[in-house]
Amino acid sequence: MWKQIFQLFRKDSLTDEAFKEAIIMLKTSHIMFTDAVASLREKGRLEYDIYERDRQINKYERSVRRKIVTHLAISQNPDANHALVLTAIVIDIERIGDFTKNIVELAQDLPEVFDPSEIDDEQR
Repeated sequence: MWKQIFQLFRKDSLTDEAFKEAIIMLKTSHIMFTDAVASLREKGRLEYDIYERDRQINKYERSVRRKIVTHLAISQNPDANHALVLTAIVIDIERIGDFTKNIVELAQDLPEVFDPSEIDDEQR
């Protein structure tokens, strides 16, 4: 699906930039999530400021949305459907960043390492 969206937007530099920023958001949120879960299970500290990373993701989201709206406003033949899909995707990626931040806060508040075996059916 990403490939199809990318190919439709490839002609326009604004949408190309928006797609690239969405990929950066996705990669950043994936790293944040992986590190957050590790800190929850191992009671470790993150080597970076999770709040700063979340702010970066939020900035990218605003930038992508701005570029998409600009593309829709100035393009002679905009594809509104795909623009709206990309907008919905970056909103979801931003929410992943927020949830990841919540996982880190939970890990910091727990008195000991989280043991998922109590709630994970696969662990039993």
